[in-house]
Amino acid sequence: LTQQERAKKLIENSDDDKVRLKSTIDNLGRYSKTFISYAIYPDNYDVSNNFYDVIEDESRDYPFKKDTLRDFVIGSDLKLYDSMISSLSPANPEVEFTTSIMTLKFNIKYIRHYFKRLYDSEGYATSYISAHQDITEESLAQLRESVEHEARCTNGMLTL
Repeated sequence: LTQQERAKKLIENSDDDKVRLKSTIDNLGRYSKTFISYAIYPDNYDVSNNFYDVIEDESRDYPFKKDTLRDFVIGSDLKLYDSMISSLSPANPEVEFTTSIMTLKFNIKYIRHYFKRLYDSEGYATSYISAHQDITEESLAQLRESVEHEARCTNGMLTL
């Protein structure tokens, strides 16, 4: 093979790998309430299809860009979100935290975020991958359990 044919083959394989990766990410999302996003800096951002389920976008046309997820974070959690993202560094390339978001249908959901940023040898960010899990049902179940427990304790104290 000539050098040009090898280069063409590498590009074709690279495109196949990208399609396979996107398909794998979308399939993983179907089996959980988790969407995955990734970026190759400076301007290549992508997200798995179930992102649209989480934000309740039936048309599936909400544009995904660098700070799209931040747009949904509820005001009281913005400071946490921003501080966790800004804490990413070569010495601290991963963070995990939970925030609440408001969907396009004005529903509140609780999301557990995981970000991992990759850096080059000079310490410059080159890309990231993140996973965002909808934990709303689990959070509400814990809250109900806590309220019921508190009610039982209060009722027990009142009857003594």
